[in-house]
Amino acid sequence: MTGPARVLLVHHGSGGGGAANSLLYMIENLDRNRYSPMVACNFALQGARDFFVRHSFELLDFASAPFVHTSRSWKLYTPRGVAKFLQWSMLRQPAARKEFRKLLADISPDIVHLNGVSLLPLASVAKASGVPVVQHVRESVNAGHLGLRKSWLASLARELDYIIYICQDGRRRFPVPTVKHEILYDPIPFDRFRPSDEGAARQSLGVPEGIPILFFPGGSMLDIKGIVPYLEAFARVRDKHPDVRTIIPGISGKPHPRDKNRLHAEHIINECNLESAIIRLPFTSEVETYYRASDIVVAPFVMPHFSRAVTEAGAMRLPVVGSRIEAIEEVLDDGVTGLLAEPGDADELAMKLCLLLEQPATAEAMGEAGYRAARAAFDATNYAMSVMEVYDRVLSAKGAGK
Repeated sequence: MTGPARVLLVHHGSGGGGAANSLLYMIENLDRNRYSPMVACNFALQGARDFFVRHSFELLDFASAPFVHTSRSWKLYTPRGVAKFLQWSMLRQPAARKEFRKLLADISPDIVHLNGVSLLPLASVAKASGVPVVQHVRESVNAGHLGLRKSWLASLARELDYIIYICQDGRRRFPVPTVKHEILYDPIPFDRFRPSDEGAARQSLGVPEGIPILFFPGGSMLDIKGIVPYLEAFARVRDKHPDVRTIIPGISGKPHPRDKNRLHAEHIINECNLESAIIRLPFTSEVETYYRASDIVVAPFVMPHFSRAVTEAGAMRLPVVGSRIEAIEEVLDDGVTGLLAEPGDADELAMKLCLLLEQPATAEAMGEAGYRAARAAFDATNYAMSVMEVYDRVLSAKGAGK
């Protein structure tokens, strides 16, 4: 092979969010003498093209038609759920496979890297084209209806060349024993995530000085992230600390009539008179300002899923109160870098938040410990080196006629 190997990285979603940011941080640190990245994403999705286009790599429009997010399920016991599944399986996915086949023929990549399990159905297209496939498992894969979805995805995964898991819990929930794998925690660009200019950050958000701020990194999948128990806990915290406020990105605008979780959240806000204490902000990939304006980060997930917010909080020297679930426990050291509460337990969550609000020295020490842990484990340059070593092994195996 002459020149750098060409890597086609396929992204499944819109701009911003943990998966997109992690992909970008990795690409920014690739050695371009060894690997030349190309990103395929759906330009029709909100912010996808704008998120990636600012950077110096080739960008390709591809309507990937990903499978439903693996932390959720199509409700196949409802007519709407059946209709969505049939539309995907009979129309959108066949069209995406055909488009992907043409894309591979046009650009001839050396490796395909799928950025999420929802893209796994495309792996067979790459394999049929003779291109090795690296699969990133970013989700905590649930079983779906009667375990059929998980079994189907596992059967597809056996054809992969390599799997990168973002946490131990992801590996435990979606094991594919026949495929080589690596566990690589998502990286943090410490040049971006650094504590500074707290006053300026608060001023830019219209947040007064001297009041405590809790940051709930909302955005997508508010239900999984525990928006309802968080708001219930926040109401209790506010009873003891009337001046406390919370930043919640992603809950601006009118909720969709079918979004029961968001409607429940709005009911709690109204019922508990929380509106004046909530800073509603847009979801953005550039969340550094939100961290800088805050005192405590809250990750009260109610379903298994990795949280970038926990590691980013460490980079920003902020303590975290999170849920006692496996993926969060891997990166939050209870009593050292933050505190853990039972998922969905608003009383315990409120108690832990109040403890940190009332013991600022403890909160500061936890933030410092989180920073040291993040520095040791989540360096973006080391991460990119590890990914390139995966690529090296995949190409070496292909050259050896695996």
